[in-house]
Amino acid sequence: MIFPVDLGSPGGSTPFTPGGGAINMTVAGTLSLAGNISANGAPALGLNNGGRSGGSVWLTVGTLTGGGTISANGGPANNLVGGGGGGGRWAVGGLFRHQSVHQKFCGARRRGD
Repeated sequence: MIFPVDLGSPGGSTPFTPGGGAINMTVAGTLSLAGNISANGAPALGLNNGGRSGGSVWLTVGTLTGGGTISANGGPANNLVGGGGGGGRWAVGGLFRHQSVHQKFCGARRRGD
């Protein structure tokens, strides 16, 4: 198995603005997720540019609980010309059980779709 460790890619003609971040978290006990763990790509900056792609989330936990959200979504485009950024990558490993934690990893749509 290859674990996700990469940043998301930039969108459109903005090479110095990367996509989503890379998160690597190890919790030996219980990770009680009440909020968000996010490596989402940002929206496009310029007109006709594409959104930035989602990054990566790699969690190793003993037990995963809570009603929070884990996401690595692509950012939306600026208009109908540019495309949305692609969804990121994720992995959750360890001897664990999870309850009500939502995982969301998807590409984005163009604005106006």
